[in-house]
Amino acid sequence: MRNSHIASRTLPKLLWFVVFLFSVQCAHAGARVHHGNVYLISMGINKPFGHGLSFNNCVSDAKAFTQKMIRDNSHQSDSTLPISGYSVDSLYIFELYQEEATLQAIIKAFQNVAKQARPKDCFVFYLAGLTYEISSGQNVIFPYSEGEVDIDDPKQDEMLTLEDLSRLMNQIASKRQLVISESGPGGAFANNLIATLFESNPLNAATAQRNRVIVTTKGIGLDNHFCNMKPLNHGPLLTYILDNANPLGALFSTNRYELDLIRAELKCPVGNRKYTHIYVESDYTRFLANTVSSSRGGKSKKLSTVKTGSSSLGPKTYGLLIGNNRYQHTSAWSNLKNPINDAQSIEQLLRLKYKVETQLLTNTTADSFIIALNGLIERIRPQDKLIVFIAGHGYHDSKTNASALVMKDSRPLNQDLRLTSYIEMATLKNKLDLMETKNVFVIFDVCFGVNFDANANDVVLVNYQKRLSDIGLDEFENRKNEGMTRMFLSSGRYEVPDYWNTSSNHSPFASKLIAALEKEDHFITPGKLFMAAEENVTKPDLKYFGRHHTHSDFVLRVPQP
Repeated sequence: MRNSHIASRTLPKLLWFVVFLFSVQCAHAGARVHHGNVYLISMGINKPFGHGLSFNNCVSDAKAFTQKMIRDNSHQSDSTLPISGYSVDSLYIFELYQEEATLQAIIKAFQNVAKQARPKDCFVFYLAGLTYEISSGQNVIFPYSEGEVDIDDPKQDEMLTLEDLSRLMNQIASKRQLVISESGPGGAFANNLIATLFESNPLNAATAQRNRVIVTTKGIGLDNHFCNMKPLNHGPLLTYILDNANPLGALFSTNRYELDLIRAELKCPVGNRKYTHIYVESDYTRFLANTVSSSRGGKSKKLSTVKTGSSSLGPKTYGLLIGNNRYQHTSAWSNLKNPINDAQSIEQLLRLKYKVETQLLTNTTADSFIIALNGLIERIRPQDKLIVFIAGHGYHDSKTNASALVMKDSRPLNQDLRLTSYIEMATLKNKLDLMETKNVFVIFDVCFGVNFDANANDVVLVNYQKRLSDIGLDEFENRKNEGMTRMFLSSGRYEVPDYWNTSSNHSPFASKLIAALEKEDHFITPGKLFMAAEENVTKPDLKYFGRHHTHSDFVLRVPQP
């Protein structure tokens, strides 16, 4: 039985390769070639795990896979040619072998990838080691640790659950992600990872742009095997992969890659059953989207390039404001006093003073929020702007650094390990980042709002003068709109109060935002709002995320009579 895991205590080794794929670009002359980086976490653990479980080839398998990725994505190799329209610029490799593969080191590796990877990039996770279904029914990956581990009932700091793995992967912005595992019972591993990683909400499926692919075994993964009476130096799945084309083909030409794996397996079968299998997220999301569109329950439109309204119309600013006071499961999430007051006051200011087309949702469910956001995705244009304000409860998982917004119908965490009744911050970040509009600004007045993107960077503040002396306001706004703007302002890094001694009808953060919006005569920016709230009892943060261009800004003008 084979397995692998994700973890981190020491910073993993980082090998960086700059790959110039001139041969690939020539091969696709006349066709559009997309460029991106590839991030690989390669992990192998042979360590004795107790109960007679130890392996001989996991580390060598992980190292061999790493070398294949290097060979297949270098400019000397022709094996990248079947990857239609994609050219690898650089290959970043995090190697975690044996004692380097602690829980903390694995988590740190994922967080480093999340900090660097962009939607156009690819992410690959190769694991060889021990996976197991523990007594609680969870499938877990065991990292390296000193001494024996009780594999039936391990401690939380001795394992990585598939829920943990999914939360870590969701924080990586790459639209294409590949997991390869020859560890433990592959079918159970894949099915449980699918349940936690693949998009399962039909309302999100229609707009999903991610595709995660899992390559694993149908049964128990083997540490070694015999082929034609000769011993193999690797597990059967890796043997097939080494004999196959570039592993990235599983992301770009999945059917062809799977067919080649089957051909390799037929040359060296494992018993009389198919050993390998590939699971593709886009197949699941396509089915979910079609199910919703053909049901009586509603219809989720496929995104279209045709937008509501004419492009000849001037740019518009849309506002989506959420205020949640009431929660169905008060044993887990107590009711609040001010989120609706905060959202209503800010919505009124944006609508009446700044002429923003607003939508206000109060005590809303997770699905209602997604429906409202999908509606904006449908009609917003590149020249339009979007401002989002969210007030209520927030949740943070200290193990994986993942966060989520708590909605009216969010269930207790011990009843919803997969956070299906929450809005995961990583999912929201990706939806907002990939919208067509060039300008997105998000304001969180929730606990742990700064973890909307835990790896985001601070915005360099500019003290704009109210009256611009050298250029007019029109030219100033045009300059700031040239690039992509993706910013978020959070009320605090940790717990934030619902009210304060000097602010009983609003949160202390919202009261400062309201005052700043009220007194402004010319234009507001995220930087101006941050400076107005900087002296808040909590410590606000202003950061940029995703596709943000550092010289851009979100400028919201006060229309002049």
